[in-house]
Order: sequence, then C-alpha cells, then structure tokens
Amino acid sequence: MKNYIFLISFLFFTVIVVSQNNVFDLNNKKPIESVHILYNNYNGLITNEDGYFEIPKDKNIDSIFLSHLTFKSKRIALSNIKKGDTIYLQESPIILDEIILKKFKAKDTILKAIYNIDKNYLNEPHNSFGFFRQSMQEDSKGIEMVEVDFISYIENKNSAYSTKITNARRTENYSEISFNTIGGVFSVIEKGDFVKQQSYFIDPNNINNYIYTYEGQIDYQDFKVYKIRFFPKNKEDLKFLRQGELYIDTKSLAFVEINYSVDEAKLNTIMEVKLENAEINSRKPFFILKNLHNVIRYRLINENKWALSSIEVNSDKIGSFKDLSHIYTLKAKLIINNIKTDNVVPVKTNYNLSKDFSKAIRRFDNLESWNDNYKLSLSNDEKRILKDINEKEKNN
Repeated sequence: MKNYIFLISFLFFTVIVVSQNNVFDLNNKKPIESVHILYNNYNGLITNEDGYFEIPKDKNIDSIFLSHLTFKSKRIALSNIKKGDTIYLQESPIILDEIILKKFKAKDTILKAIYNIDKNYLNEPHNSFGFFRQSMQEDSKGIEMVEVDFISYIENKNSAYSTKITNARRTENYSEISFNTIGGVFSVIEKGDFVKQQSYFIDPNNINNYIYTYEGQIDYQDFKVYKIRFFPKNKEDLKFLRQGELYIDTKSLAFVEINYSVDEAKLNTIMEVKLENAEINSRKPFFILKNLHNVIRYRLINENKWALSSIEVNSDKIGSFKDLSHIYTLKAKLIINNIKTDNVVPVKTNYNLSKDFSKAIRRFDNLESWNDNYKLSLSNDEKRILKDINEKEKNN
C-alpha cells in the first residue's frame, strides 16, 4: 500500500557553484556533525553527519565562523580555504570549578533562564529563511525523501509561525503500509521551538517534576555555557518521560542548546497501554513509537538577542497492518539559514495542517540527478537512502 502525503508545490532546486570542505575532530580524525558555519551576519550553514559542507561561490564572503558546543570555535578567512580542504576543530573540555559547583543551584538557574526568555530571544517581527530535509526508512531501507526551502514569519512571542514553502522536491513514498506524515516543516518549527513554547522541562509549572544537575562549564564561541543534565523526579509517573541536557549561556542565561530523548521504559509502558485501549481497525495501520531523540539549537544574531537556529528529529516507530510489521526510521533536520528583521514580509502557511496534505504534488522522477544542496549536503547515508528508493522505483 502506498501513501505519499507530504504537501508542497514543486520546483527544481537551483544548482550553485560551491566550495566543498569537511570538518573533522583534531584528536580522532572523525567527522563532526552539526557544526554551525556562519557568514555575512545572519547567514548560516551546518555540516552533515559526514562533517561535509559547501559554501556558495556566488556570495560575497570574507570569512566563515565555525562553532560547536563541544569544540573550540574557529574563524577562517575564505581566501585561506581551498576546495576539498579538511578543517580540524579542537575539542573543548568541560570545566568543573569546585567553587562554582558548591554554590551552583541548577533548578534556580533553570527558573531564571525561563523568566529571562522574553528578554533574551527575538520577539520583534521577523522572517526566517530555512531548509528542511526528511528521510524515511522501512526496515533500514530507504522509502522516501523530502527537501523543502521555506520562509516563516512570526509577529511576536504570542503568535504562531506562518510557514510558506517556496521550493521543494520529493521522491515517491514506497512504504509497504501507510505511514502518514502530517504538518511537515511547519510542525517541526512550531512544536520543536521549546523555548518559544516553554514546553515540558522548561515549563515553570513542571520544574518541580524534574531533577536538574550541574555538570560544568564549556567555552563556546566568545562566551561560557553551563551544562545541566535533567531527568524526571518520579520514575513511575508516565507524564514525565523526557531526559537530556540543557546548555545555558552563563551571562544572559539564554538556552543555547536543548538535547533530549525519552525514557524508553516509560515509553514502552505508554505504548502498551495505548495498544490495550485502542480499537484496532484492521483497515488502518497502527503505529507504536519506540524511541525519540531531538536536538534544538539557538544562536546569537546580534549583541543580545537569540533565535532558533536548527532542529534535528530522530525517531523509530513500529508499524503494523494485518499480518505486516515494519520498523520505520524517520530523520528530519531543519536549518535556519538566514534571519531578517528589516523589511519583514508576512507570509501565510500554504498547506493544510489539520489533515493529510491537501495539495496535489509532483514527485521527483530522476533520482540520479538529485544532487547536493549547499544548505545541507547529502550525507553518505542519505545517498544510500536515495539509491534504495531508486531501486524500488526501477522494480515497480
């Protein structure tokens, strides 16, 4: 059974001449994923899981600034980078100051960070220009890929994002059973911005349901960041199942990164209850979430304001339909490449979010010409996924 319901108006992506480079760990010579590469004020790129990135040659760029929470930042003049160069970053160790450790109250720091959200984050009207890629695998074999260029608009902290898709391409969906994705890029940017939503473990009403522990400081860019681990206080309460790390600027107390997963034991219990209580309709597939791991990052866009920078989503589901059962792996990455606060243009979301995508879309037929997009280059794993899809298309 095939069901491809990712809405979008279709346009071919423009091929841009680029400088191709890699970022590796200086110590172990392994690639570093999700290194932020900033140029020309608010413009940004990100490395893929192979540490690979591409800089467009049609931009007037003097230098690039590379940053990652666990590595020392580096600024490099573009004239000093040759095509194919490997850039090495030195690991930035966690600094544990015993004096600070004795005085530090993690929960109080989280509360202060929450109360400082209005002051720390961009609240004026602005446009975010971004790129979104989603891939899906069925039993470790690629079955769908979607790429989207978008522009979002938000008026103030109390308004919702409006997200307009400008360019897009996608493959056909080759799942054996219906795997519906509703909301797409809009859902990721709207629900994934935990700071704006003050969701779960940064909801002041939920603070007492979590334990927060201070783990030290990290030198990041030109400032220092607290690392605070969190996990649910009650091991039995199924309402609270997220756990992970929060990274907070020591000066402004702005959230710099939120890295979390779910307690799989609690999730299994929730899914078992859901399965017991569900009226399973043999005409529709049934899906059970097995795990979830998300990373939300923010970046400083001027002297004192932060804004959403990227969101990574990784999840596994078991899908069942009649006598069929498959494991579905969904990966999505959203990157804000540019933020504009001047001459802001209001946009409207151009698809229906409340149900399956309602606009007719065209699929990308020639997968062999699905090339890299400099905003987020294809990783080796994503190239394999496209190869799997291409094989399915030929055999269909």
